[in-house]
Amino acid sequence: MNPYGVDWLPFLRFVASRINTETGTQYADDPTIALLSFAGEVDGINGGDNIYGLTTAQLTGFYRTVENFWHEAALGQLLTAGGLSQLYWNSGIDWRAIFSLPHNDINSLHAYTSDDVAISVPAVAEFSRSEGKPWIIEEFGFPASAACCTDESIQPGASTADEKNCSVTHLYFSSRLVLSQVADW
Repeated sequence: MNPYGVDWLPFLRFVASRINTETGTQYADDPTIALLSFAGEVDGINGGDNIYGLTTAQLTGFYRTVENFWHEAALGQLLTAGGLSQLYWNSGIDWRAIFSLPHNDINSLHAYTSDDVAISVPAVAEFSRSEGKPWIIEEFGFPASAACCTDESIQPGASTADEKNCSVTHLYFSSRLVLSQVADW
């Protein structure tokens, strides 16, 4: 079954009306929900993992439908099209169209490979900057060596793409360290 071709609205109505047991508030009205992320890690449409015949139009339409619904149901909650991946090759995922949807408030991706770090991260960062939208890496799990991320490889005023990517990667690892330290307090 193609999960992006199914009507998700009955499920979303159920979720929107569900009561948060901690706050006693319906999810759609709950100010403690800052960001809702929809179904990331999509299989590459042009790859061998697409066993259910997903098309680019179906995928973009799915995100348009669920984001439009949730925007109307839960005003004030930020939305994102899940952590998209496989953006560094011609996967058939039209991430620029998805990230440009009117209710996609934050662009998010997953970074697990050196290609994600070297190609996808800078592309999403630049696109987001041009659209005036924030972006996040929802998940990452690449070894530091996959992105040439060592203190010795990062030079101030980096000018080559590789050095810039190393600096960006170092920033994420530094942020992760700071966030984990805050979480430990």
